[in-house]
Amino acid sequence: MYKWINQILKEGLPTRMKNLALLLLFLQTSNVFAESHVEVTPGIQKISIEGTAANTATKIFGSDEYIITANQTLVTHEVISSVVYSCENTDTNADGTKGNWDDFYNLPNDQKSKALDDAILGVGKKVSPYLVSYFSGNKKPRSWIAFSSLIQQASQEISTQYGINSGWASQVIYKYKQQNMQNLGYLSDNSSTCTATVHDYDVDSSEKLPDLTALVKTQVQNISLLPGETENLTISYDGKRVSVSKDTSYNSISANIDYSDFGRRYDTSASLLISGTARNQVTPNSMVESRNSKISTDGTLTISHPSYTDLMRNPEFASQCKAIVSASVIATTGSFWNSKNRTTTTKDFTLDLRAGQTTASLGNLGLGAKEQASVSYTVRFAPGCPFYNTNPSLQSIIE
Repeated sequence: MYKWINQILKEGLPTRMKNLALLLLFLQTSNVFAESHVEVTPGIQKISIEGTAANTATKIFGSDEYIITANQTLVTHEVISSVVYSCENTDTNADGTKGNWDDFYNLPNDQKSKALDDAILGVGKKVSPYLVSYFSGNKKPRSWIAFSSLIQQASQEISTQYGINSGWASQVIYKYKQQNMQNLGYLSDNSSTCTATVHDYDVDSSEKLPDLTALVKTQVQNISLLPGETENLTISYDGKRVSVSKDTSYNSISANIDYSDFGRRYDTSASLLISGTARNQVTPNSMVESRNSKISTDGTLTISHPSYTDLMRNPEFASQCKAIVSASVIATTGSFWNSKNRTTTTKDFTLDLRAGQTTASLGNLGLGAKEQASVSYTVRFAPGCPFYNTNPSLQSIIE
């Protein structure tokens, strides 16, 4: 580096080039600020506990083992001072054609990696094999800004795919900027108006660190569900600790975590006990099927409720949950065209589904051939049902 600068200063080069050399010397002796920290992306494991007609007759129990992986990344923030040339993206004589690419474009493929490492300062032998494809064929950048963009793109992609620290890009396009511009043909001596200044750049780089893994032996107990309900839980591992969150609200749960050494090669191992502590009351799905619930011509209303029948298989539900249908029948008779002759009839009634009441006699509604009746109904539960709200906001229409 300094040998190259001294050569420029001794030779009879234009004053502009001497000034650039002195500026480069200043940049090489100035301090670079850098700090690093490790970022961890927690690993997660989703657990779904499904209630079926077969497993909900009693409380649900189960166990399983999970290996959960957390990803580590070393993030480095640097402030680098670098030279900026006013002509670096406008000088048409600096398009890379006259640069010393160490014969990269004429060498066989097995020699291209070393050629890139020799031609571009800051790349290094570890990165150069992955960088070859970015410059092969007709991909030579025709300006410094195009070259810099390609280097930045490559650094991010190589870091993501191979876990290599992306900081080498800042070495190429900031620390060794002047040398790379000169060597690769992106800085010529033909522009007498080209000036140089110093800028500070905030540069972030990242490097993938080894993953952290946890073996979590999980037991689930005392979970209360009805057929068709699913309790969703998430186990998280942040590289140090294991935690549990609940995504649904059918059960109140407690989680007890004991960290143990199970004799396997994991960074963390833990026993996790998830216990249901109480059943929460929720709003039920529709209990009555509008499509299969009908009003016959003789005024008989028939309520269809197969989903309620399935729930009755749960002994706790069958003994404590009384479903009641409150319905209001609205029938309009008279002339369809003449509102003065039109009459609206309303009848209210209640059916106790648990007691087997599924039909109600509405009597003769006086409907004509083109006239219809509709039923507005709600389903509620008598107090004491541990599964469902006693007054849910649930309403449907039967035509």
